[in-house]
Amino acid sequence: MQDVALVFGLITILGGVYMAGVLMRVGRPFSGATTTRLSPAVVFSHGTVAVIGVGVWMVYMSYQDKGLAWASIGLLVVAVLIGTVMFLQWLKGKHGPVKETGGDRHRLAEQQISSVVVHGHGLLAAVTILFAVLVALGIGD
Repeated sequence: MQDVALVFGLITILGGVYMAGVLMRVGRPFSGATTTRLSPAVVFSHGTVAVIGVGVWMVYMSYQDKGLAWASIGLLVVAVLIGTVMFLQWLKGKHGPVKETGGDRHRLAEQQISSVVVHGHGLLAAVTILFAVLVALGIGD
């Protein structure tokens, strides 16, 4: 089951890399996006904490130290919390009143990310943490 958690974590990271790539297209000629409401610091910290969390999980898999498993889970939970902030910004831009979005809805880079990708990324992150917690608790070994 620890391998399953790793696979879900890696797939989640790939989805995140795709979304970060969309955000980095702001201002490019082939992109209709002229701005983003997501802070680069928030985006970078979310990705960094998540990758470190999955990296710690890989170290756990080598040493089988439960402390490493829980450290990985803690990092992944922090990544989810930061991701939730970004999700709420994305949701506000997608469904918020035009007054709140400043009429820029169609020019926001984050609005060029498919809803399926955003929701799938969050679901995969939740499943990753679920499997990691089950492994850390000794369930399903």
